[in-house]
Amino acid sequence: MRETRFLLFALFAAAPAVAAEDKQAELYQEGKKAFRSCAACHCTSEPTLKEDEDWLLLNGVTNCIDAGEMTPRVREALDVFLRSSETQRPVLVDEKYAPPEGRARGLVRVPATSGSAYLKADRESIRSGSPPKIRLYWQASEAGRALAVPAGRYQVINYRFYRPSGDASPGLWTLSVTDVNGCAEILVAPDGETEFPFAPEMHGALSVTRVEEGVKVALALRNEKVSVLTLSRGGEMCIPEFSVRDVRDQDIYRVVFENT
Repeated sequence: MRETRFLLFALFAAAPAVAAEDKQAELYQEGKKAFRSCAACHCTSEPTLKEDEDWLLLNGVTNCIDAGEMTPRVREALDVFLRSSETQRPVLVDEKYAPPEGRARGLVRVPATSGSAYLKADRESIRSGSPPKIRLYWQASEAGRALAVPAGRYQVINYRFYRPSGDASPGLWTLSVTDVNGCAEILVAPDGETEFPFAPEMHGALSVTRVEEGVKVALALRNEKVSVLTLSRGGEMCIPEFSVRDVRDQDIYRVVFENT
């Protein structure tokens, strides 16, 4: 009788752990399916990069997937998928990376500000042996770095620049750009060197349009190639606000710009 009681206790004790594993497995599959809508613009996160923790936090509030489908369950599933060790990731190219023996390579010189970029190779390059997807990552340096990249023709789908907050607040300032059609093309020639086509620059484009009920004020953050930028800090999107003031410099009207 004692053996029977012990066996039943062991079975019941194991049940919660099995249920938790089953839920994680379900969430992983749901997140994998949901990420298909994101994969055209975004690479999966890289657990070895602390900067990606900010990006994962930002995913909790963005609307990459249709807002009607982005339920708390879907966000949780995406987080499980992006953090999982089972998830397939692009080739990580940093200052420590060395392409496999026999594979042609070139150099990509990146800016002095730390950053990362998501590259997709074209079909011809993939046929020639280039990795289909690459994640560039570099740390800040005085003169910039030259990363050894497998030769090929790539589209820059997404890139980010990182800067410390400079005060006691946690997290980094992150400036990011994404374009499903490619922000720019990089041709990495064997034994050649090419410049990363973007610098950590941000320009504000303010527009005021008359409408029936008054005026519409809009602000776009852009880079030198007129791509729309996203600015975030510590995993939270930074959305500018504007105010209308009177001659005594007192606010008459203040509002946060709409995020579109």
